[in-house]
Amino acid sequence: MGWLPNITCMWPGLARLWLRGSWVGLTLAITFGILLDAAIVLTWIWPGWGEGTALWLLWTFIGVSWVFFAWAAYRQLSPWMDAADGQSNQDLLREAQGEYLRGNWIAAEALLRQLVDNYSEVTGYSEVTGDRADVDVSTDVGARLMQVTLYRRTGRHREALGALERLERLERAASWGFEIRQERRRLITIERDPDSEDEISRVA
Repeated sequence: MGWLPNITCMWPGLARLWLRGSWVGLTLAITFGILLDAAIVLTWIWPGWGEGTALWLLWTFIGVSWVFFAWAAYRQLSPWMDAADGQSNQDLLREAQGEYLRGNWIAAEALLRQLVDNYSEVTGYSEVTGDRADVDVSTDVGARLMQVTLYRRTGRHREALGALERLERLERAASWGFEIRQERRRLITIERDPDSEDEISRVA
């Protein structure tokens, strides 16, 4: 997203609205806009309509509100962006699943590679353990496991084993141990008996 999210912090409510689709953010953005418009009109267009003290209080309120909400939005920006990225990754996984079920291996692989790259490039991600506290584990591990299955079903057993070994190093993949062991057993069976590959592919 680059620098754009930081720009949204400059208008109260805009970051919350853009990144989370929040009605509170929309209400806050509209309210701030109305107050700012009113202050501008009373100061420069119809200056006789506003009393000096009331106008000063209005501008003070706008200034303090702007500083407070900009600071609050900036502090919340990282969690909001993580949540937005998580939703985007879930959509990518669903799309990859659809392509996989239709047998569109190339499209499915491209989407899965994008998903894995998204998680691998996140700041704070460990290349050794593959672990990160705020990673969406179900989406990350699910994508990697599907990538292993895709490699196996397209006859790329060496790549499947490599991807499986990387997946097993994920500390948070422990809850997927059954599925990972099943996939390893399938790969070992195919390695020992290549003729069993067609039968395995039909059931998994």
